[in-house]
Amino acid sequence: VDASLVCTPSETGYTDVNRLITDNPVIFLLDEESEISSISGCADMTRTCGFIKRDSGDNYITATIDTAFRIIGYFKESEERRKELEAASNEIRNAMEEIEEASGEMADTNALLEESESRFRTVFRNAPIPIAISLMKEETYLDINLKFLEMTGFRREQVIGKK
Repeated sequence: VDASLVCTPSETGYTDVNRLITDNPVIFLLDEESEISSISGCADMTRTCGFIKRDSGDNYITATIDTAFRIIGYFKESEERRKELEAASNEIRNAMEEIEEASGEMADTNALLEESESRFRTVFRNAPIPIAISLMKEETYLDINLKFLEMTGFRREQVIGKK
């Protein structure tokens, strides 16, 4: 952008050029290095890539502009990659939250299960009638209660796992 076209106040504020360059990558073309200070406000509105003196020579200007556009391309690619990584990070964060929630629910369920098993064990052991839990096919006792032992006269180790 020719610096002489930029930051020229008009009745509506800035010139049309200023509206076009806002938030865009720009290389300013200057007649004198002293112009840098006069356009610094506009430079703040853009993604300024640099300043080039007008009499620097065509090859220098072309090389600088080419380099600037390569840098711009790199930043665009970097921004796309950053967005991809941010999306992946959000997915991982959401998955971790789901895992934490499921883990909390599982812990609550396990606590309820342990409490239920404890009550069952108490009722089973102290029931006023003889109870035996066995595998019918193998005809093997898995567990027996106190009343069963009283009624049969056996000790626990004589019955559990036996036919």
